[in-house]
Amino acid sequence: MNIREATLEDDKELQDLQAKCPQGKTLIVSLVNTPDFFARAKAYESYRVYVACDDHRIISSAACGMRQAFIKGSLRRVGYEFQYFTSPDYRGKGIAKQLHKQIVDYLTQQGAVLSYLLVMEGNLPAMRLFASLGFEHHCALVMPGLAIYKEMKVAHEEKMWCLIPIGFKDPDHLTMLLRYLNNRALARGVEQIFCIGERNHPFLTRCMKEFVRFDTNMHLYVKSLQQHVSLSDAPVYVNGIDL
Repeated sequence: MNIREATLEDDKELQDLQAKCPQGKTLIVSLVNTPDFFARAKAYESYRVYVACDDHRIISSAACGMRQAFIKGSLRRVGYEFQYFTSPDYRGKGIAKQLHKQIVDYLTQQGAVLSYLLVMEGNLPAMRLFASLGFEHHCALVMPGLAIYKEMKVAHEEKMWCLIPIGFKDPDHLTMLLRYLNNRALARGVEQIFCIGERNHPFLTRCMKEFVRFDTNMHLYVKSLQQHVSLSDAPVYVNGIDL
């Protein structure tokens, strides 16, 4: 077996393998990156997609992307790991561990101070795997999907809107903004909008009470790549691009 960086010529083979690798046991999630397998990774400022091969046949893959994030008030470079999947015939052989080592080497070279990933609730095999790789569970998250099906009342005097992805001054302001986004989405034929936040956060219950919600629970895992770097207990805001 050998591990290498994926190339554009691997696109179809990676899609076929990904389709055979649903994630989790109690919650089954099956997604395939089409029409371009690499489109998700290209959303980051720099990225790598690695594959493990057995006799030139791809049997496993994992990806990572570099981005900037605020950690304890300072803007730092961090790595996001995603899209781990292995052929059912090759699981339990330590392949994911070898792919992770390749990713950590790349992230370290790029100056990442930590690496993080998201795991869907119910994906117990992934939770056990990443715990064994040195990741620590940081917090439980929820991704509320808001159904867009009717127009909502928006005060006419509100002429200007400012969306700040890291917080809001008053929950009522966010409620008004969500109504506005709902109406814009309805006009454009969008069927759902979503965000990601910590479970039981006040904005989830107060600001979204007018919406029909479809919640997806997940967990944030973090691994420090430099000494004395860790997340604080402050609220966590996850960029939707990570999904």
